[in-house]
Order: sequence, then structure tokens, then C-alpha cells
Amino acid sequence: MWKKFKRLIGKHKTYLLGLASVLVGTLLFVALFWNKSITLVEGWYNLYAQFILQEGLVPYKDFPLIVPPIALGLWTVVQAVFGNTFIVFRAMDIGVKLLLGGSFYHLFTRFYSEKIAVLGALIVNFIFISSIFDNGVPSYNIYAIILCIWLIIAGRAFLKQLFVKNTISNGALWGIGTLFALSFLNKQTSGPLTIIAVCAVLHLAVWRQKGFRETCNVFLKLLASSLVVVGLVWIALAVWGCLPDYLSQVFLSESKGSVGDIFFRRIVEIFVSYAFVRALLLGGILSFIIQVLVSNKILRLYKTPSFMMNKKRMGLFVLCVLGGILAAIGCAWIKTAHSVEEFRFHLSSYSSNLNAFIIAGLCLFVFLCLYSALMALFVKKRNYRVYAELLLYVTFLAMAYSAVLSYGFPVSYPYVLAIVFCFLFKQRIQWNWTKDIVLLGFAGLVAFFCVSMKLESPSVFHGWQAGSVVQPLEKSFIPVLRGLKLPREEKKMLEDIYTDVQHYTDPSDPILAFNNNQVFYLLLNRPPYTLYISYYYDVSPDSESLQTIEKMKRGPLPKAIVYLRFSEGSRQFHEKIFRDGQRSGQRQLDEYIQHLIDSGVYKVIRHYEKKAAKNGKFENSFLEDGFSLELLVKSSNKERKLYGK
Repeated sequence: MWKKFKRLIGKHKTYLLGLASVLVGTLLFVALFWNKSITLVEGWYNLYAQFILQEGLVPYKDFPLIVPPIALGLWTVVQAVFGNTFIVFRAMDIGVKLLLGGSFYHLFTRFYSEKIAVLGALIVNFIFISSIFDNGVPSYNIYAIILCIWLIIAGRAFLKQLFVKNTISNGALWGIGTLFALSFLNKQTSGPLTIIAVCAVLHLAVWRQKGFRETCNVFLKLLASSLVVVGLVWIALAVWGCLPDYLSQVFLSESKGSVGDIFFRRIVEIFVSYAFVRALLLGGILSFIIQVLVSNKILRLYKTPSFMMNKKRMGLFVLCVLGGILAAIGCAWIKTAHSVEEFRFHLSSYSSNLNAFIIAGLCLFVFLCLYSALMALFVKKRNYRVYAELLLYVTFLAMAYSAVLSYGFPVSYPYVLAIVFCFLFKQRIQWNWTKDIVLLGFAGLVAFFCVSMKLESPSVFHGWQAGSVVQPLEKSFIPVLRGLKLPREEKKMLEDIYTDVQHYTDPSDPILAFNNNQVFYLLLNRPPYTLYISYYYDVSPDSESLQTIEKMKRGPLPKAIVYLRFSEGSRQFHEKIFRDGQRSGQRQLDEYIQHLIDSGVYKVIRHYEKKAAKNGKFENSFLEDGFSLELLVKSSNKERKLYGK
């Protein structure tokens, strides 16, 4: 047994060393900050799982949930086994990020050498983790990426068997169909687009190799295998009595997650309204046109099924890169960077100086998708590598596009840039010790840059900016924060609010956390006033805010409100992109809470906003300009007057 294991290790020594490098590099990076910050948007799935485990509530039916059930199921199992503290889910997040890095490494080894795969996997993981939108808890976004990776791996295996052995693997089809179902049940915005992308490539390959009839058979097998998994989950939801609510909330809701909203309104809205997406597409098309114009015959260019370049193709490729850079300059000229920053896309999580670089990389990625598609269509010699490369590019393009549709651009560009880097290194580097030094130096700079920025700004999300983790950190006495260390100023603020709420309310008294600060339900150990726990503009329909107003008018009011006031600019921005410029329900709830304060029903006992201090620094620097955080406590006498009691 040991000898067989030893032979197996020796056979895959290079692969395993590369995998270990990716996992250790990721682990060392995450270890620097994994338990040293907190953001107000944590706690979504903690509360959902708590509703199920402690109160026996049924998702979709008893409390609203705008996403499919896969992510909630994972969180509920983890919480049932390990308990409900932040440190548990931070540890879970480390495991998920290691899985992400390992999955990317395995994917890249299918297309590139182990050395390039290590580079690509570390680049994508470091950039992804260092994003300011990564708040240290696993989300359905990272699950969607992992499922996308394994879809490409399974699709490539299917294509290899199709072209090399001229057979269709039913096992691979059932595996792909199962991954289709899991993607569909994980996130309704990214799942359908990745499924469409994979299906398009696989069916094109089968049609070229086997003909139309076999293409139809493959489609039916994929559909059947997907429906088996989806059907089982839907049967479980039906037994729970929440299937109609699930279908309504996930596919017909007026919030961002509605598939109808995405496919019938937002695609048109984004292409018409946003200079960034128009510039990105223009840059990709421009890059491709430059290459086509300087070539004599397009069929001649694509007659061989390989990306290995001769002098002519290298020249064309350089022109393509220059076209991407020109497109990036054009983006800057039309103030794309300003628009992105103003609209809080956070195109670069680090520095506005990187905007042109990122856009150029994205333009090049769009070119690679077009280049690969034309090779698959025009190449005479049939080779599974052509379709595998097309599968790689087009599937990740679908993932990136769906992320932009969901206003999650920082989720998409790390893996897009990693693929571009891998492609460039594959074409340019002949491996020897001098090039290895250059490669390691480049990877080291990326690592240094990502680490320095993540330590300075672990996460930012509309109003709250977690403080630098290199400043003095302290433990908190708040129970759910056990195992975490926080900057002194943030810790004191949380503990002051915690102490006040314990004093002014009883454990059974419900409180309201508004706008987007649901973490306080867990921090303060008080039940939510309504079962709709996040009033954020994109995921919360106006009806929920209006229903909360009606409930407050009927009474009784929540004993305390932790009130995160959005800046007026942020309100207008969200109303512009999510409400077509109309007055939102969140604004109306904002105004009603202010009315209760002005009427004396609530008194403000804690108020925090960013302001200059005498020492030249800022007080409450964890809050962004124009935002404030307040603790409101109810005045019982004023409430009796309000309701005529």
C-alpha cells in the first residue's frame, strides 16, 4: 500500500508541489487578517440559519430569501455543528478560499504548465481575497466561481473523449448536468449564463464531430441529469410548503435577484446607461478589428488549431494588446474611471492608477474570447484543445458578465486577469532559471501589493470601512466576537452600543437594524423587528420597507433602532440604478424614522460620524464621508401620545 502511494506521489510530484505552493501561499495571506476586522453586512446567513435551527421557520415561506437554497443549506449545516460565532464562519471562509485556489490551480494545469498554473492560481486568489468587497465570510459568489471552474474541467474531459476516442461519455454528461443544477440552485444571476456558455461550446463541438442528431441527444441527457437534481430540491421545498414562495422570490421578485429583471430589463439598461460596459465592449471589438484588418485572410490566420505564435501572429498579438491599451485610454478619456468610482463599482480595489491596466486586461480577454470562437468555427483540423480553450474563455466571460449585471465587478476581474496573465506567459516565456526569477519577481510584486492594500483596508461596503489591521487590535467582551480582534475605535463603538442596548432593552425585545447593518442583530443578541433583515437597495424590494413603515405605525415600535444613515449621494445613486430614479421605499422608511426622532418618540443616545480630530487624524474613521451611525432608544411616553393610548 505504501509503495503504491509512494509511486503515485512520485508520478505527480510536480503537480503536488505546485498545489502545495498555491495552498500555502493562500493560507499565509489569509492568516494575516482573517480574524481582525468586521463589517456591518455580515450576519445574513447566520440569522437565516438561526431562524431555521432555533425557531423552526421555513425559508421563503416564513422569512424572505431572494437567493436559491444551496448557500443557506451549507451555512445551516455548519452552524448546527459548530455554533453561531463569527470565528466559525471565518474558519469556514479559509477552507473555501483554499478550495478556490486549489480549483483554479487544477483548472490551469489542464491548459498550461504547472509553473504557469501556480502563477495564475496565486494571482486570482490574491486579487480576489484582497478585494475590499471580501469581508471574510464565504458567499454564494465564491461558490459560483468554484462551480464554474469544475464545469470547465468536466467539459474539457468530455471534449477530450469526444475528439480523441470519438465517443460520448454519459458519465461526464451526468456530472456536467449535476454541476448545471448546482449552479442554478446557488445563484440565479450567474448560474443561467454559465450554463448557456458551457452548453453552447459542448453542442458546437458535438455538432461538428457527430452531427445534429447526436447534438440533440446530448442536450436531452444534460437536461435530464439537471432536472433530476433540481427536481429533488424542488420536491423538498414542496414538502416544506415553500415552493411557490421560492419561485416567486427567486425568479419574479422586484429586487436585484429576479431573473426576469436581469434578462428583460437590466441587460438593456446596462448597455444603454453605463459608459464602462460600452467602453469595455468597444475595447474588445477594437482589439479584434485591429488584428483582422492587418491580416490578409482571416481563414488563413485561423487554419491551425493552436495558439502558438509565429512572428506574424506575434506581431498581430502585440497590435491587439496595443488596441486594448488604446481602448483603456479611451475609457479614461470618457471619464470611465470617474464614473466607476462615483457609482461605487470600485473598478480597482486598490488605486485609481490601476484602472487603465485592468480595463486593458479585460479588453484583451474579450479579444481572446472572439479569437478562440473564430478558431473553433473556422479551423479545419478538429482538435479538442480548440474547443477546450473556447470553453475556458467563454464560460468565464459569462461569469464576469453576470457579475457586472449584479454590480459585482470586483468579483469578476481577478479570474479574468489571471487567465490573461496565463495566456501571456504561455506565449512569451521559455522556461529557464532567468525567466523563473522574472516570474517569481512578478508574482512577488503582486503578492506584496495585494497584502499591503488588504492590511490597510480589509473591506469597504457602503458607509463602513474596516480599519487597518496593522494598528493596535483588541479583543472584545461581546460574546459573538470571541476569537476576533478589532481596531480600538471600532471595538469601543460596538461595545458602547452593546452596553446601552443591554441596559435599555430586555432579551426578548425586538430591535431594528436599518439600512444595511444586520450584523447588529447578532452582536446585540436581540431578535429582529421584522424577518426581513437587510434593507439594502439592490436586494430589498420597496414593498418590504413600506410594510415595515405600516407595522411601525400600527405599533408597537421596536425598543431600539441601530440606524445607519446613508449619504444623500448614495441614496440617489441606488435609486438611479435600482429604482429608475424613483423614490425608494428605503428613503420613505428613512424619512419615517426621522419623523419619529423629530416627534420625540425616539431619542438619539449614540451618534457616530467621520470628523476631523485635533491630532490631524479622523474620529470614527470607519465611517465614510456623509454616513452616520446612531443608536435610537424609544421614549415610552411619546409613543403613547403618538398612538393615542
